[in-house]
Amino acid sequence: TGVQTCALPIYATEFWNSKLIPNLSQAIELSTLTEILFANPDKAFNDYSHALGIGNLRYFLISGKGIIESIQNDNMTVAVQTKNSKLQIVLATEFIFGNAVRDASGLININEFTNTMDFNNVSAEINTIIRTQVLPSFKRDAKAGNAIEFTGAIELNKGHLTLTDIEVIPVQLKIIQ
Repeated sequence: TGVQTCALPIYATEFWNSKLIPNLSQAIELSTLTEILFANPDKAFNDYSHALGIGNLRYFLISGKGIIESIQNDNMTVAVQTKNSKLQIVLATEFIFGNAVRDASGLININEFTNTMDFNNVSAEINTIIRTQVLPSFKRDAKAGNAIEFTGAIELNKGHLTLTDIEVIPVQLKIIQ
């Protein structure tokens, strides 16, 4: 029968607590991912990304450490040290939307849903959890210069790969200094 529309908030919360959070250890470290992307993009996409369709947009569950360089109204710029350079990423802190977190995990099956609207609305519920539970205390306490640990989802285009504008939709955030 599938997940019913009225049960979507419950489904999203159960997914978050029982599937996503326990599986965050499966996230690939961002600097490791960038090394593999440079050396063998096909391997990186085949081994570490998820997507529902056949297009070029793929989603990765990533983790990393970095230094907050600047804080804007809608996001934070974070410097992440990679093996050979410093990578600047954008940590989304205001506009949390899309399917990145739902799809990056690879843990939700579209066949669980009776229609695609409900499947897409699970993303909206997951994004609400991020906006209401993950971000408020982090945004309140974060300052430029803080070292942070993050786990989240990113979207990369296999056909037009660029690592200069990576936006992370956060799942877990921690200030470590």
